[in-house]
Amino acid sequence: MKTKEVPEFLNLIQEDLEAWFLETVRHMSSVYGTRLQMVTLLVSLAVAGFANFDVINITVRLWETSKYAEVLPLVEKTKQAMEPVDIKQFTTLPVGWHIQDVPSSLPELIIKLVGLYLGAYFIVIGSQYAYNLIKKQYQPSK
Repeated sequence: MKTKEVPEFLNLIQEDLEAWFLETVRHMSSVYGTRLQMVTLLVSLAVAGFANFDVINITVRLWETSKYAEVLPLVEKTKQAMEPVDIKQFTTLPVGWHIQDVPSSLPELIIKLVGLYLGAYFIVIGSQYAYNLIKKQYQPSK
């Protein structure tokens, strides 16, 4: 790498460093990607568990809420008695820990864990989508 001018020498060093870096990143990208996915999944599981982001529970609550919204006008028209409804179910947020959300049996615990895992999965998908969107939106100028 003998050159007569210093800027030319610095450009050659920079090109060699860039080539070395890109080659190293190419070799490590699969390992790094796997580790990053595991860390993202663990953080997402922690967030889903802390916030009680149980997709199955949220889906069931939305299903029941929509059924009562459809039946309520019919009950008002016919003046029939309706089975008692727990109003707290509709006034509490679907995320966050509440007394009724604590599983009391093994099948409920399994369903809760599957729901939390699905919630973490959707958090991972959402975070990747947001990252890609921001990356496309805000590219540094060259």
